[in-house]
This record gives sequence, C-alpha cells and structure tokens, in this order.
Amino acid sequence: MSKKDPGAPPPFVLWREVLAAYAMPAVTAGIGGAVTRQPHLVAAALTTIGATSALLAAALGAVLRRRPVRAPPGPTARAPAPPALGLAPAAPGLASRIVAMSVGAPPPTRPRPARPDPGGGRRRRPGARRRGARPGRRPRRGPLAAAGPGPRRQPVAPPTDRRPAGLRRGRRRRHHLARAPQPPGPHRGAPAPHRTPTRKAHLVIVVMGAAGATGGATLRSLAAFAALGAPVRALSRDPARLAAALDPHTRARTAIHPVDAADPGSLRTAFHGAQQLFLTMANSPDQVRYELNAIEAAVDCGVQHVVKVSAPAAEPDSPVAVSRGHHLIEERLRSTGITTTVLRPYAFMQKLLLLAPGIAAAGVVHGATGGARCNYVDVRDVGDAAAEVLTRPEAAGGTYPLTGGRAYSHPELAALLGELLGRPIRYLDLGPSGLKAHLVGRAGMPDWLATHVVEIQQLAVDREEMPDGTFHRLTGRAPRTLGAFLGENLHRFR
Repeated sequence: MSKKDPGAPPPFVLWREVLAAYAMPAVTAGIGGAVTRQPHLVAAALTTIGATSALLAAALGAVLRRRPVRAPPGPTARAPAPPALGLAPAAPGLASRIVAMSVGAPPPTRPRPARPDPGGGRRRRPGARRRGARPGRRPRRGPLAAAGPGPRRQPVAPPTDRRPAGLRRGRRRRHHLARAPQPPGPHRGAPAPHRTPTRKAHLVIVVMGAAGATGGATLRSLAAFAALGAPVRALSRDPARLAAALDPHTRARTAIHPVDAADPGSLRTAFHGAQQLFLTMANSPDQVRYELNAIEAAVDCGVQHVVKVSAPAAEPDSPVAVSRGHHLIEERLRSTGITTTVLRPYAFMQKLLLLAPGIAAAGVVHGATGGARCNYVDVRDVGDAAAEVLTRPEAAGGTYPLTGGRAYSHPELAALLGELLGRPIRYLDLGPSGLKAHLVGRAGMPDWLATHVVEIQQLAVDREEMPDGTFHRLTGRAPRTLGAFLGENLHRFR
C-alpha cells in the first residue's frame, strides 16, 4: 500500500481546479454568444460544459465510493452532496434556458406538480370559490351527484356561465371585440357596398321639410332605428298638421318644432344643438332662397353633416330649371366645408297619382315622351336611403342617384295599368306644348309646375334613362317596384 503524499491536494480541490480551467473558456464563449445573439455558439459552449461536468462528476463519484467515510463524533449529520453531483443533471436545463434567451423565446417552464387533494375525496369544481375567498364571486361548489356508496362524490358538469371564459375563475381580463376591416366610404358617384351597418347614436337630426312626401318618409325610416339616442327633430310651418299625418310609432320618436324657412332667426333656433340636417323642400319658385337660408343657419349653428335631396341633372346648363337651382344649392353647400351628402332621386312613383283622375275617367295616359323610358323611384325608398346616410358614418359624403329596378315608357305604363285594372288603358302622346296645355287646363297645375313636368319628360327623351344599382348597394335590398306601388293604390285608378 503506497503512502499518500502529504503535499498533494485533495480530490475535490483538484476536480474544482480542473473544471474551472476547462470550463471557463466555454462559459466565456457562451456568454458572448448570448450577448451577440449567436445560438450556435451558445449551444456549443453549453454542450462542452455539460459533458465536462458529467464526466468529472462520474469520476469523482467513483473515487469517493471507494474511500471509507468516517462519521464525526456526536450526532449523526448528513454530509452535503458534492456540487458536481447536482451540476450534471442541471446542465441540460440550464443550456436550454440560455439558448432560449439568446433567440428571444420564453424559457421553458417546469410543470407544477399536482397538489394533494385536502378535501377528503371532494373535488372543487373549476371556477368555484375557495374557502375564505371574497364573497360575491361564485358559489363555493356546484351541484354534486352521488356516484355510489362511499364518501367520494363526483361533480356534475358546471352550469353555463354568462360571463366570458376568462372571467370564470376570478381572473380579471379585458375582452375587446375585434372589428372586421371596413371598406372605404363612398366617393362621389360610387357608393360603398352594403354590410352590417354601424349606426351613429345620440346625434340630433333635424329634418327640414318634414311635412312633405320625402321628409315624412325619412321620419318613418329614422323611427325604425332604435339605436338613435335622441328623438328626431321635425320642422314644419304647421306642427299640428304634421303631427296628425304621422303614425303613432313615428310620432313618439319625433320632436316637432315650428319653423318658417323665410325667417333665418327661426331656423337658427330650430337648428340649435343639432349635428345633422336633412334638407328637402318642395319644388317652388322660392326653393333656392329657402334652402340657402337653411344652409346659412346650419353654418351658424355648427351643423356637421347635411343631406341634400337634389335632382338627377343638377348642372349649371341643365335643360330643367329646377335642376339648375339644385346645382346652385349644392355648390353653396359644398363651399361651406360641411360634410355634404347628395341624393338624386328620379321621378317619384307617387307623382303618378296625379294622373289617376284622368285615367279613371277616360282610360288614357297622357304624355310627351313617345317611346322613351323613364326611371321611377318610390319615395319610401328615398326615405330609407336618407336614413342610411344619416346613421352610417361611412356612407356620408357621397352622391347617390336613386332609381327603381326598371325603367318604363308611357306605353308600357299604360299596359301595366290595364293588366292590373283588368280593362284596356291606352297612351296618348300630346307633344310638349299639348301636354303643358292639358296639365294647366284640365289638371289645374300652375304654369311653372306644368313647365317642370314637360321639361322632365323631354329630359328622358334627350338622355336615355336606365336603372341604377346604387340603392341596392346602399341599403342591401332591392328597390320597390312600380307594379307593387300601383297595386297598393289601384283603387285610385278605378
């Protein structure tokens, strides 16, 4: 048996010096790789450190097992394990954490061991309040059903919770509804495609000309939108007449105010606090002056959006005098900087009711269009379109031509009426001058209105009219048909 050299270092001290001398370069390289974001350098360094630690720990363990261990006198004490015995198993986990940090990924987490059930076989339902938790959250445990003899009981499926899943265990999370991407709003002449509308709530809308056909239709359409937080403000020179003309549902959601379009002071009083204005006035020689008064009052009161009912041929050189007036109003409105939406409906189906007495008496439709087709639109569809642009922010600011689903010539109109009435109805073309004389002498129209009717019919002769799909794209449904409208009012033509 060889004698031990008293000057030789103990095995543990020798192992520690060798490990430090061998592993320090690898540690330095690993730290440098982690700082410079080089995963391959970190992985190589950690592999070297792990292999060296494992080999030296195994060698040291074999040496220590061969040497007898003498217990010190006194109480038995457990000797601490050499550091190498714990370093070798921990090296792979340490390597994975440093590699994950170098590439920017979260380090792996060790799964938490299952805690013993202190309830003596009773399992707490997920989301149930623990003993001692704050009150007012959830019941302590759900309904339990006996699974058989013995104290152990199995939980029944928990009842449906009204709260989101993230709140069922007492976690406070914020849930945000992601909005679907919205297409851009309509520009002039190109309306946006229909989708589920987002309504503007708590905005005061003023309807100018509420006693007319278009204004009344707009009031009824707005009353159907329950999302509006404030009632619509309807303006009329005769509030009692307007209130009598409205149905109970619309009247309950409408605040009626008296106004005189010729008085700018009354207009400013009526517009005070409003954000939007629906502007429609009956055709008359004073229409331009009245609507310009309304625009000036809207500017003074800070109205943000104006929806103007115009005409198809609103041009400076239009052959229709009323359309030239609409062009002047549109230009003034746009010059104010207020968001401007323009509706350009074609001939109203409701205007055909003016021909009903002559058709019922003589079975004749008079006109001056020959075989040219005309666009007809139901005024209720105009009201629906107005309600859309007033309550959908993305639809504001466009110009919308409004037509029905089909254009009809006067001979086709007479044939449709004859089919619905069950008797022949014919068309008689009188020419422009003859039609004007008939409207003034037989129908009792004012000269300016008869002239307007003749100009509208001549416009259809000079410019071919075709149906447009703007209303369908704006509202998501087809426009009302001329046959359906005549069927609703057939008694007027008998």
